[in-house]
Amino acid sequence: MFLEVIGTSLEDCETISLAGNVNRIELCANLEHGGYTPDYEVIKECCAKVNLPIRVIVRHSDKNFYCPAWEYEQIKKDIEFIKTTNADGIVIGILTATNEIDIARMQELINLSYPLNVTFHRAFDLIKDKKQAIIQLKNLGVKTVLTQGGETPILANLTTFKEIKGNGVQIQGGSGVNLTNFQTVLPVVDAIHVGSAVRFNQSWNEPIDLTLLQQFRNKKSND
Repeated sequence: MFLEVIGTSLEDCETISLAGNVNRIELCANLEHGGYTPDYEVIKECCAKVNLPIRVIVRHSDKNFYCPAWEYEQIKKDIEFIKTTNADGIVIGILTATNEIDIARMQELINLSYPLNVTFHRAFDLIKDKKQAIIQLKNLGVKTVLTQGGETPILANLTTFKEIKGNGVQIQGGSGVNLTNFQTVLPVVDAIHVGSAVRFNQSWNEPIDLTLLQQFRNKKSND
């Protein structure tokens, strides 16, 4: 089972690296807003000291996914900095005003981020034609899509996952994934993404619970 976990600090990332069952970290700040770009020093320190691939979110507003000009310019600055670290990649998502992929701006940012890997984040949930969007993202060079499959809770979207999986992009199921449902989600995705579900009291304000995190294992295999 491929497992990605959200971290917000060096302490989080070091705890995650101890679990032994995690493949990648998504580094974020301001999780109450869905995740913003962390401070540059946090990015640099985590990527230097933690021996797991880290993808850093690049985002500064939670109003919508139609990126205003000021944020777009800041994102480009963020990417330039992230490229100077040991980060594995970035996590990003820009839509048009009608909730379709902003092809032109996404292509510019992906070109700028090379050779970093790119995850398209949960902006994908708002896109109507998800099969077409997956093909577009593959053609742009996106490696991973993080999604709950739509605007409804993840367990309501299992059919959608079956439709978009297997098109050359890693499909990562996230948002609302926890110990009671991840085995249901796992067969229809390529990877699992968890956040508050591995923290004490399932709260963003609490540290990561290592024992809880280690319970995320595929019971049907020896992964």
